[in-house]
Amino acid sequence: MSDNIKLSDQLGAMAIIDDLYQQQMMLVEHLDHATLRKNIAQKIKDYYLSRGLSIEDELIDAGVKTWFENRLRFDAPKTTWFQRQLARAYIKRGSAGKVIGVVTLAVMLLWGGKYYIQAQRTEFIAKGMAFQSKDIITKTENAIQLRSRYEQLSKQKARYTAPLISKLQTSYLSSIEQVNFQNILSIGTPLKLTSLTSGEPVKAGFNNLKYGSQEEGTELVAKLTKFNAELTENTQNSQEALELWQQVIEQDRQLSAIENKSDFARLYNSNVKFKNAFNSAKSSLQTSGVGDIAALEGMYLQTEQALGKQQEVNQLLSQIKAAGVPDQDMGAVNATAESAIRAFGAMDAAAGQGYIDQLYYYNDLASRRLTLMVVDRVGEKSGVQRTYDSSGGNAWYLVVEAVTPNGEVFPMRITDSETGTIKTVDTFAIRVKQSEFNRVRSDKMDDGHLSQRNIGDKPVGRLSFTYDRPVMDGMITEW
Repeated sequence: MSDNIKLSDQLGAMAIIDDLYQQQMMLVEHLDHATLRKNIAQKIKDYYLSRGLSIEDELIDAGVKTWFENRLRFDAPKTTWFQRQLARAYIKRGSAGKVIGVVTLAVMLLWGGKYYIQAQRTEFIAKGMAFQSKDIITKTENAIQLRSRYEQLSKQKARYTAPLISKLQTSYLSSIEQVNFQNILSIGTPLKLTSLTSGEPVKAGFNNLKYGSQEEGTELVAKLTKFNAELTENTQNSQEALELWQQVIEQDRQLSAIENKSDFARLYNSNVKFKNAFNSAKSSLQTSGVGDIAALEGMYLQTEQALGKQQEVNQLLSQIKAAGVPDQDMGAVNATAESAIRAFGAMDAAAGQGYIDQLYYYNDLASRRLTLMVVDRVGEKSGVQRTYDSSGGNAWYLVVEAVTPNGEVFPMRITDSETGTIKTVDTFAIRVKQSEFNRVRSDKMDDGHLSQRNIGDKPVGRLSFTYDRPVMDGMITEW
């Protein structure tokens, strides 16, 4: 006999032996009742002792014995008369039994269906009444809170919108006065929403609400549903009226605050744009309850600033005149001042500020004595020759600077004749004839410096130079 045994055969046999052993142990356990009862009694005793309870052994043994006596006993349930009749009909089934069975089944179906329908209708009525009554009470309490808001709004005065507020007040009152709980609560006296201070009377009415048949209950739920929809519409309308009323009051107050400002009359009468905007906002507020008051407040500030700038323009104009500037120089000054006034009147602050800067320049220029001199420094040009490709012509310029009596260069605001732009520069070029340009060039070529640099002078009180040499129209700022 070979000793070569497969491990798989050995393991398979051991698995079968383990199953047989487990079955044997289970049989021993259930057949040896004495040992099983003893072990269960001991487990129960240990359980109670672990929780500090001392139970007598006799009591535990009696409980275990009773359990084993009744655990496999079958107690048939009690049957009704109807169930017994069904069983009897089934046992004695035949031709007559079949008829009886069919009739019995039909009766059961009819009776069960009717019972089911009635139960469903009862549940529908109960749930419908609970939902509708709860929702109606909640909306009633909200409506009462809205009325306190109405009373607060009624105490506030309006300056511009009294007719519109009167319409909103009427709209609110007409909405809530339509709500009367008398019909749905089946009470003898009217119970209007306008007379309630709390929702308790309505709650009490629903608690006392009764109905007889299911038809009456269904009709009551339909009545509550309809009333709830009407209550929802009326409370929404009243709330919308109050919200618009609140908005109108707030904007009325904001508009009134603008008109109460100390500078309002002056701004209103001096600035057409602001005047039109104010009148437009007031008209819109009076008709629709909506006005762009925030934009009007911003325009008020801009108008106030613009008016201040216009006063600044007038002050600068007075200072320039006080410096003794002659009429032939005041033309540019007056034109600049008028442009500034128009710009600020149109709320164009950027353009207006540019004109004010020009006026400050004129004021500073009028207060200074200046000499216009040709630039004569190493590394810098004293003259420029332009050749224009489009026309084939030439132009000649001398590079100059305005110098104060103490030798400081005064920056000049120059309009470039080629580009049309205005720049503030220390040096610029003024156009001259070719003969003058050649004379200056010859002067510089003699020893590298100019013996005669002066071109013109500007005394205090003047804005233009008196030239010592022949010059032509046209200045440039770049070369």
